[in-house]
Amino acid sequence: MSRRALVNILIISCTSGVVALLALLAATLCHKYAKARRKAKQAAVLLRGSGGAPELSLAEGLQYHLFLSHTWATGQDQVALMKRRLLALMPGRGRTAEARQRSAPKIFRDVDDLQDTDALEGYVASSACVLIFLTRGYFLSPACLREARAAANKPLIIVHEADTTKGGGPLAELIAECPADLGGGAIIVPWPRVEALQVESLRMILEEMLVASPRYGAYVEALEHGLGRGSR
Repeated sequence: MSRRALVNILIISCTSGVVALLALLAATLCHKYAKARRKAKQAAVLLRGSGGAPELSLAEGLQYHLFLSHTWATGQDQVALMKRRLLALMPGRGRTAEARQRSAPKIFRDVDDLQDTDALEGYVASSACVLIFLTRGYFLSPACLREARAAANKPLIIVHEADTTKGGGPLAELIAECPADLGGGAIIVPWPRVEALQVESLRMILEEMLVASPRYGAYVEALEHGLGRGSR
């Protein structure tokens, strides 16, 4: 066999190997994508009874379904994750990506939406409900105190970070930092590290968002039975 023929055989062999490797990688990516799609569908929040996706709405003059209040020092990373996971659980309704984006929850997070720090109270006022991510130092932050005071007449959710390595602490200690004039009723939701438990906390948050949504009055029976998990 000539040297040129041997080189041609090696080139063909190498090319075939690369093609086979690319095909394997493509098949693996398709499998992972399909698995991710199935997992997202299973986790989606649906209404028990009807089996349909909840329909959020906003009262006139409001812009956001939820305002996320937190201190950057101890809550920025957790709140970023929280927003991503809330949107994954309730990705919106519709057949097209554009329709789903329009109907997805509008969640205010300062890094994404804040344009003017002097207008903090205005952002709170334009939100249907407010979530306080309670970590150490939250009530020592001037900006957080402004947001908390502006939320006095809003439905309020307190999400408690207990992990001291993540900026949290015992609930009693964190509440002790709260000024006396900010006392009031609010539901308290834990923020666990175990994913399955964290999903349940996210669902509690979504339920409060739905309660604050005017159109949710059409789902009174579903509300009485709670929210169900999507199925295959």
